[in-house]
Amino acid sequence: LYTKKEDTIKSEQVLNNMINAGFKPNLVTYNTLLSLYTKTEDTIKSEQVLREMINSGIKPDLVTYNTLLSLYTKKEDTIKSEQVLREMINSGIKPDLVTYNTFLSLYTKKEDTIKSEQ
Repeated sequence: LYTKKEDTIKSEQVLNNMINAGFKPNLVTYNTLLSLYTKTEDTIKSEQVLREMINSGIKPDLVTYNTLLSLYTKKEDTIKSEQVLREMINSGIKPDLVTYNTFLSLYTKKEDTIKSEQ
């Protein structure tokens, strides 16, 4: 509910309440937070959530990587986007249609016709 309204404060309060009640965040929890911070274009919080996810032993999945790519595409950050793609592939996750469409969008925004044709 709070993530759909892009209410980061309430969302973080719910997360803290969950942790204080003895529940551990799982992949869905982290991906939901990443989605929230992508909507609000908060790169710092998104990267913090990713680090927390990895440090807690949860492996990012295709949704995680595509969400991060969406964020960096909004920011028109080609370097970070390509870094996320390399991390995705190196972790054994194959890009899907969403991944490729995200890059197509990024390169089109940046008017990088050579890369968008690859």
